[in-house]
Amino acid sequence: MSTTSAKEFTETELIVCAAAKMLARSRTVFAGVGLPTLAVDLAHRTLNPGIQLIYESGVSGAHPESMAEGIADSVVVSGAEAVVNMHALFGYVLQGGNVDVGFLGAAQVDRYGSLNTTVIGDWDSPKVRLPGSGGAADIMANAGEVFVILRRHDPAALPAELDFTTSASPVRAAEQPDFIQPPGFGVSTVITPLGILRRRERLGELELTEVHPGVTVEQVQEATGWDLAIAEDVQQTQAPTAEAVRLLRDEIDTVRLYLRWVGPESAGFACVRNVGRNLMRATSAFCSSRQNGWCSQSRQRRGAHTSARRRSGSQTSASSDTATRRIP
Repeated sequence: MSTTSAKEFTETELIVCAAAKMLARSRTVFAGVGLPTLAVDLAHRTLNPGIQLIYESGVSGAHPESMAEGIADSVVVSGAEAVVNMHALFGYVLQGGNVDVGFLGAAQVDRYGSLNTTVIGDWDSPKVRLPGSGGAADIMANAGEVFVILRRHDPAALPAELDFTTSASPVRAAEQPDFIQPPGFGVSTVITPLGILRRRERLGELELTEVHPGVTVEQVQEATGWDLAIAEDVQQTQAPTAEAVRLLRDEIDTVRLYLRWVGPESAGFACVRNVGRNLMRATSAFCSSRQNGWCSQSRQRRGAHTSARRRSGSQTSASSDTATRRIP
């Protein structure tokens, strides 16, 4: 594959390409739909043709004929190596130690890699109620390691303390004397719009190892809810190649279901940002003009209707026609 860097790319494309590179040596990946699926598909096409994808719906060794829009999408079954029930999937495939990487998303991640996918805010009166664990807690405990993708990087997404611990890291389990230590390593990598955080030791905490193009270490520190550890040799994330971006746009996510712009961007995203802003401004101006026109026409109709009633003392056919005219 060509190694020429893309001239233009979005945050999402950068995150997915970075994740795909990390899957170059993985054999089996337990992933949900969305960005993890894009990363696995891209890795399969470019770096690791033998990678095996497992879906929570029971599909093992998936080879979907097109991009899946959900774990129950029929395309995930097409060409699959096996489709098994939940007992076999979680009891044998996952708990049996047959998954190299679990690929998850989350609303919040703490310094030790524990995840929150349950609730934002107070449990009794939450700001947001989230879907919960699904299979994430089992994946966290049993996969060889876990990668997490975050669509935002700020103190709310990376807080000093989670609003709720849905999937606990081995560190949290070690704090409880009566808890059995899970076999999995837990979260080893967190990929965000600003950089890449890694946890090198089983009972260690996340540290910044890479910053994305145009992002500084200080920016990442300020956007993190705890005193983030910094690696001695922080690297800059490689920009996506032109071929990788082409594959994502033209062959993998052709309907742009997941490849959308997602927040603050570095210098590489200026073109996308400007296009989005211009589109929003044009849409706002159009809506405003339509609304003003509608209000003006409505006032004219009400005036005409009232005048007609006053002249006739009743609802005349002319006034009825004026009041029910379709808005152009």
